Order: sequence, then structure tokens, then C-alpha cells
Amino acid sequence: MAFVRRLAILPGGLGGLGSSIGKKLQQQGARLAILYAPFEASRRDQLLESGYGSGTNINEIHTYECDITSPDSVQSAFSSLHKDLVEPHSSPLSERVFPSILINTAGYVSLSDMECTPPQETMKHLTTNILGPMLCSQAFANMYFSAAESSPTPSPPPPGRIVSISSQAAHAALHRHGAYCASKAGLMGLTRSMASEWAGRGITANTVSPTVAWTDLGRKAWGEEKVREAFLKTIPTGKFALPGEVADAVVFLCQVSQKFKMTAQTLREISAHNLRTFKRNYVSEISGSLGDLGTFLPIAIALAINGTVSLASTLIFSGVYNILTGLFFGIPLPVQPMKAIAAVAIARNFSSGSIAAAGIFVGICILIFSVTGLLHWFANVIPIPVIKGIQVGAGLSLIISACGSMLRPLGWIGPSWADNRIWAIVAFLALIVTSVYRKVPYALILFVVGLVFAIIRTALAGHLPAFSIWHPWLVVPTPHQWWVGAVDAGLGQIPLTTLNSIVAVVHLANDLLPNVRTPSITHIGLSVAGMNLLGCWFGAMPVCHGSGGLAAQYRFGARSGASVVFLGILKLVIGFLFGETLVDLLKRFPSALLGVMVIAAGLELVSVGESLNTSGARDLSQASGVLGAAEQHLGPICTDEERKRRWTVMMVTVGLLIGFKNDAIGFIAGMLCNWAYDIPKLWEKARSRWSQGRLRLR
Repeated sequence: MAFVRRLAILPGGLGGLGSSIGKKLQQQGARLAILYAPFEASRRDQLLESGYGSGTNINEIHTYECDITSPDSVQSAFSSLHKDLVEPHSSPLSERVFPSILINTAGYVSLSDMECTPPQETMKHLTTNILGPMLCSQAFANMYFSAAESSPTPSPPPPGRIVSISSQAAHAALHRHGAYCASKAGLMGLTRSMASEWAGRGITANTVSPTVAWTDLGRKAWGEEKVREAFLKTIPTGKFALPGEVADAVVFLCQVSQKFKMTAQTLREISAHNLRTFKRNYVSEISGSLGDLGTFLPIAIALAINGTVSLASTLIFSGVYNILTGLFFGIPLPVQPMKAIAAVAIARNFSSGSIAAAGIFVGICILIFSVTGLLHWFANVIPIPVIKGIQVGAGLSLIISACGSMLRPLGWIGPSWADNRIWAIVAFLALIVTSVYRKVPYALILFVVGLVFAIIRTALAGHLPAFSIWHPWLVVPTPHQWWVGAVDAGLGQIPLTTLNSIVAVVHLANDLLPNVRTPSITHIGLSVAGMNLLGCWFGAMPVCHGSGGLAAQYRFGARSGASVVFLGILKLVIGFLFGETLVDLLKRFPSALLGVMVIAAGLELVSVGESLNTSGARDLSQASGVLGAAEQHLGPICTDEERKRRWTVMMVTVGLLIGFKNDAIGFIAGMLCNWAYDIPKLWEKARSRWSQGRLRLR
């Protein structure tokens, strides 16, 4: 459902092209508000039923009488629909919609010879076909900007879409269409101006210019066979446009593109999105930026204490990566430790050269996978149940890890007054409360409390951080360190990075932020490769983008790249000014608080599994409505047997991943389970070919 909880406003939407477009939008989840002309008032119900059918579909459509050529009438209609559908207190939060689509379908045409066209007919063309769309677009834009500023949820609003129905008459002269051609050409110019002024503020404006559409009006004008055949010869396809075909083009322009291309325009859109989101809810963005510290801090501190990595270099380079990913991708993409490499490095007390070699080796492999297209191919052949199994397994692994390594060792009042089970219980109760009151910046409050506790404990121990400007140093692994790092640690990290840090991250970003264009598999792969091919030479910890970190930052309020830009600046300043002297302070950050943050991240990641058999799953949402299809199936998305199969594949992936603590084993098990379901079909297919004599042995 591409347009769930999005309000589509259709002036002229009762019949003709308007009703065809409205039905397509409604089938994909949009709520409809139709503006009808005063002369249609007496036939409103009849037109509504003939255009949209009877039943629940009609009951969910809101209609408003409006003369689109009158500023007062347009303002009154938009005020009414805003009060009914958009205002914060007019309906429950679950029923509110966001005004993000305007389709200008109302129009007027009257044929006459150029020398005989009355002035009043010319003015009627201009007011209906230009002034009307302009007034409606102005009212819509003001409503959109106001709703975006006062949105009750921290999620970024869906982009605004204005689509006006123009005509081939705007591009080519048509006999006896002088006033109509002029008005439609003017509509094209108006649309270009709207696109130029509003694109940077979140609204795109486009026109669709069909030839004659075979609606009731088209049949009336061109129904005579002799006239129709003469005109059809001027159309390359030799046929009139069907209303459904025009509607498909309009729906396509209303969709949120998931294609991510790194262009100057894309960067401007990302910057505008980051600024809008941060201005609207900067507290949530800051809180969300701290959501992944529960994973980042313990591993970074453990490696720094052993002398395996430089804490200053890790903070500085990861800060730079945070800033760049926030600016270029526009989503709260985390920068996390490579856990498989870190686990081996801590257990075997790796040297700085060995861990650098491991990170560089993984970076080279991911770079090769990205530029050759292997990553993209790999992502396309993995079934959605396996991907969701990896995500759910990663979430459960985070919860198990937090409980086992962070919370279980704690006593009721020890090891410190600031770090014990009592504080963990308090933090967990606060987490439950803030799951209802999402605007409370839970992670920010928890981080500030934990930092105060850590400063007090460090001050009592006499080890407060001191100014220590970062002095970069180069790490050049020896041949032996290259071998140890690549073979002992790097090889095990490659499947984990590919599955959890690239493939699962892209799918999770699409699930959590459906209204934001997310980077492609290849872009994320190049990002992971670049981070490790740069920072590891300077003693920085090998890093990647993890789905658990994205879930954590989203759970605590992050909705844009602005959150990680803030975190990156914070890391950069602290790492450059304090460097290695921060180890003692960060080591005393309460595990009780970090553990609960990690549990929250795990729960958020596990929750993506609930959409496995709904339209929230990407493969099912794509299958439920295909652009250009003659009609769209609105029945059950998949059968009970298919649901059971998908659930089983996901749970096999989850179970083996957790049981062996290895993403690669979980992935292989899930793929084998998925393929096993196809064996009966393949066997029957082979038997059928054999029985028909088409399978011959030579």
C-alpha cells in the first residue's frame, strides 16, 4: 500500500479521469477528498456511485462543494477538509492522514473556430484551466507546509505531490481548440513555476499530457466514426488514451521513489530534509543519535584498553563517517564496530597491525562485491523471509548479549552505587513508559544520567580526562599480521557485514522510513568499504553499518541524517581534544543503563518480523499492485500455506543464527529451508516432462 495515511485531494474527482485516478489511489491506501463543482451538487451521489462503486469505498470518501475559480470557495473547501481530516484534535491519531497529494483534474473545453471564439469563452477556459489549479495548489501548499511543521509524530512527512492534467493541446495546435490550447499551455508554465519554488520545500509539481481520453466526455466529443477515425490517424499509437492508462501515469508521479542516485539535486533534497526534521524535533534527533552507544562504547573501550586500537582515532574517524553518511544518505545510519573482528581481537589480544589488516581486508572484499554488482545480485536472490530472519535474529542476539554480558554480572547494589540491578530496573521501567510517550527523549536522558555518574566515579578515582590533542599515527601491518588479520578475523566478518550491515540495513531503512529515499545496496557497500580502507591505517576500529544500530537510533527518535551528523560532530570534538584520556571515564559508564539501551534496540529490530505476511513486506507490497495492471487484486495477500512457509523459513533462519551465533549459518539454513519447499514442485515438473517424452537421456 504505497499511499497509506496519505490524503489525496481531487478537484474534479467525481467522474471521468478524476474518478479513474481516485480509484487507483484509493486501492493503494490513500484517503480521498473530492472537490465537486456547484453544478454537480444535485448529481453528487449518482456520480460518486458510478465513478467509485457502492459500499465501503464510497463511505470512506469525503466530498466538498467548491467553485475552483473562486478564491473564497477554494479556501472554504480546504478549511473544511483540513478540519475533518488533518487537524490534530479532530480525530484519533490512528485515523489522521497527511495532506500530501493534489490532483488537478477539473477542466473545461469548448470548441469553436478561432475567429468566432467569444471573449467569455476564452475567460472561462483561462479561469477553469489555469486560475483554478493555481488556487487549489496554493491552498494545498499552505496546508502541506503547515502540517509538516506541526506534525504530531517525529517521522518525516511524506513528500508533497501536485499532478495537473494537461493535454497534448499544450504542445501541438489543434483545430478549433484555440482557447483550450492557450489555457493548457499556461497550465504547463504554472506547473514549472510551482516546481521551481516548492521542490526545495518538499513538494514536486508535474503534469500529465494525454491525448484524447476515452471518457464519457471524450466519447461525446469524438463518438462520430468519421470524425474519430480522422483524428486517430494523427495519434502514433492509433488509439485514444484509456482512463486507467492516464491514472497509472498519475499514480507513478505520486509515488515516493526508492531509487537513490547521488546527484547535486539529491544532495540538496537530503540537506533540506535533514534541516526540516532537525528544526521540527531536534530533541528527538539528538536523543536518537545516542541510541547506538550501548553497542559502540563497550567494544571501543575494550579494544582501546588492550592497545589494539586508538580511542582518539576511532572517535575522530567514526565521527567523520557519521557526518558524511548523514549528509549524503539523509537517514540515521549508524557507524558500528565490526563485531566478529572485535570478538577475535579481544579474545586473542590482537596487535594494532592485525586488526587493521582485518578491517582493510574486509573493506577490499566489500569494495569488489560492490563495483562488480555481486552485492546487488546477492540481495535480489535472497527471499524476504530470510532477510527478516536475519533482522529478527540480530535483534534477539542483541537482547541475549545485553542480558548476558552487561546485566547478569550486576548485583543488587554492586559493583557500584551507580551501576547495579536497581538502576537497570529503573531504566527498564522508564523504557516501558517512554514506549507510550514517544516524545520523551529517553536515550538523551539516560546518556546524561550515565555520563554524570561516570564523571562522579572518575573524579572520586582521580582519573578525570585531560586535554590531549590528537596526534595521528600510521599503522602498516607486517606480512604475518596481514595473514592473521585476514584469515583469523576478516573471513568470518565478511558474511556478517554483507548480510547484517548491508542487505538487512537497506531493507530495514525501507521498512522504518518508507517516506524517505534510502541508499541502494551498492551505495551502502561502497560506504562500508571506504570507511575501512581509510580509518584502519590510522589505528581506528574497523566499522560497518548495522541493522541493530539503525533500529536503536530510530527507536530513540532519530528520523534523518541530522541525528548522526550531530553525533559525528560530538565524537570529532571529543576525540580531537581529549583522545585516549577518555578511556577511564567511558569505562565507568554504567553497564546497567547501556544494557537496557541495547535491549530496546533489540526489541525494535525484532519488531520488523511482524510485517512478514502483510503488505509491509516489500515482496508482498510489490505483488499486490503493479503499475499498469488492468486491475489490482485487493484480496488476501498470500494463502495460509504460503504464510506458513514464509514463517517457517524466517524462524529457521532465526533459530540457527542464534543457536550457532553465526549469521552465515542462519542464512544458509534459511535458504536451504526455502529451497526445500520448492522440491515437490520441481519433482512434479520433472515427472510431467518425463511422462510427455520431453526428458531424454543421452
